[in-house]
Order: sequence, then C-alpha cells, then structure tokens
Amino acid sequence: MEDLKTLFADTIAVSGVLGLLESAGGEGCEADSLKAALDAAGTAIAQEREHQHKDTLSCFPCAALLWAGRQLLEVRRAEGDALKHLGQVHRQLEEDLWVSEEGLHGSGQRSKEKDAVVQTFRDAKKEQGNAQLALEMLTPLTKVGNQRMITVMSHEFGLEGEATLGKLRSDARRTRNELAIQTVQLTGEIQRHFPEVVLFVGQGLPPDLGSLWQPAQSLDSFDEKQQVVNELRHKVWRVRVDCEWFAIKE
Repeated sequence: MEDLKTLFADTIAVSGVLGLLESAGGEGCEADSLKAALDAAGTAIAQEREHQHKDTLSCFPCAALLWAGRQLLEVRRAEGDALKHLGQVHRQLEEDLWVSEEGLHGSGQRSKEKDAVVQTFRDAKKEQGNAQLALEMLTPLTKVGNQRMITVMSHEFGLEGEATLGKLRSDARRTRNELAIQTVQLTGEIQRHFPEVVLFVGQGLPPDLGSLWQPAQSLDSFDEKQQVVNELRHKVWRVRVDCEWFAIKE
C-alpha cells in the first residue's frame, strides 16, 4: 500500500512538471481531473483491500476499482492527446518560421532563387519578343528578295548569319518554347511562396492557369499553313512545323 501511495505521489509530481499543476499553489482544471481520478483510485484500492480481507476467495476487481481505472485512463489519454497536439503545433510553427526567414527581405535562399528565376524569365521574354519582331519585319523583305534591306534589318536585330525565312521561323519557335519553359518554372514552386510573380506572365491571369500560359505567335512562324473551310466564327488553320502538322484556331 505504501508503494502505491509513493507511485501516485510521483505521478502528481510529474504532472506538475508538465504544467498540469500550477506553481502558485492553485490547481487548474486538468489538475483537478487528475487529482480526482487519483483519489478515486486510491479509495477504490483501499476498498478492494478491505473486501479481500473479508472474502479471501474473491479475486476479481470490484466495480469501483474498474470505474476508477477507466477514469484514470481517460485522463491519461487526454493528457497524451494534448501533448501530441502541442508537438504538432510546435513543428508547424518551426516550419512556418523557416519559410518566412528564407523569403525575408531578399536575404533568404528561397528569395534568391525567386530573383534568379524572374531574371531568367525576363531574358527569355525579351529574346522571344526580339525574334518575333524580326520575323514580322523581315518576312516581307525575304519574300521580295530585298537583300540590302535584309542585311540592314538583320544588323539592327543583332542576327548572325544569313536571315533566311526558315531561320527566322526557327528562331521564333525556339525562343517561344524557351519562354514557355521559363513560364512553368516561374509559376510552379516559386509562385507557391511568392504569388505576385504571376504578374510577370499576365495581369489578371488566375494563378492555377500560369503553367498553361503560352506566348503569342503569328502564322508566319509556321513552315506552311492551309486554311480549313468551316462555319466557325474564328478561322481554323492546318499548319506544319518541320514534318509535323497541327490544327490551330485564331
């Protein structure tokens, strides 16, 4: 019996360390529940001991002891659930703090990664715009064979080598594909932490559609085009890129 009293006393001490008992001398609601359960358990054990002295053949726990045990178990479970929840909250706070520090004032690694991706996107957008404009400006000149003007305009656009129609189209498609790749990079993991980067793609574009966005292109960027006769409001074209054919709608 003395051993059990010592065990219960140790349990109360541990509960106090865990914050279930207030150091100021008062008892919180958790401490009241635990103390009541422990008192009930102690009383039940004493009653069981007395009962066994009267009837030595009795070897099953009495109803009072079972009830007190269930009460003590419920308190212990509630205590364990509270500590588990506290641990989860603590881990979440640590993770949120780490993410905030990574993107704070441009000094964190995540913020630096965002700046690098934004700059790469800007460079790709500038190159694609330049290639598209060169295609639109030089296509009429290549069709009429005005070589002098082609040379002058090629120099203005910084083009290397002979500005043939095939090369202009190839450059336009290549830069467009690169811009599409960089758009996916910008509107993926980066956008999850920095939602404002979607404005680099297009103001008013829903964030979830950022990965589907494609740069604009003209029909001149295809190697061949054939209009499909239909009754639709917008024109439908059959276009070729190298050896592949596609259907597009204006």
